[in-house]
Amino acid sequence: MLLKRNNIALLGLDFFCWSFCVILALYLGSDINWDLMNYHLYGVDLQFNRSVNQDFMAASMQGYLSAVPYIPVYAMVKAGFSSTSTLVVLASLQSANLMIVHRIFDVAYTGLPSWRWIGRILSVGLAGAAAVFWLELGSSLADSIVSIPLLIAVWQWLRAVQGFGRMGRLTLLRVSLMVALCLGVA
Repeated sequence: MLLKRNNIALLGLDFFCWSFCVILALYLGSDINWDLMNYHLYGVDLQFNRSVNQDFMAASMQGYLSAVPYIPVYAMVKAGFSSTSTLVVLASLQSANLMIVHRIFDVAYTGLPSWRWIGRILSVGLAGAAAVFWLELGSSLADSIVSIPLLIAVWQWLRAVQGFGRMGRLTLLRVSLMVALCLGVA
């Protein structure tokens, strides 16, 4: 019974993280930044629809950065999504950072059962209060999306350290793949 109640509470905290991010992103407004207008969309278009040697340095050096993190935004723009729906999708993705942070806290501080909920809420609050998180919330800037696999890797690594048997080795393999994904996308 306690486990089920705990899972429902965790889902409630996840829902709070998601709704906080979406509401705050809607309050902050649409993503209109220099990067989006000049190379987030252009870089993907250059990679998939044009030849790189056709438009030499049109978006400055940023046009030659990896376009992979901007594919979702480009796909939504090409599909005709409104700026509000694009903002909600991006904020929903970025809310995964907060969801993973409280799971990291949960694994890292298993010896504090009576303080665990306070710690979860504080960890989510501190992560959500970071200026860089607010700056990128709902925007096409990729740091808060690329950080998701890295946070999953930290969470899985902490879980592997706790039980380093066969499952621990498999978890470390997943961690390595997540870190490689982060480095390959960024």
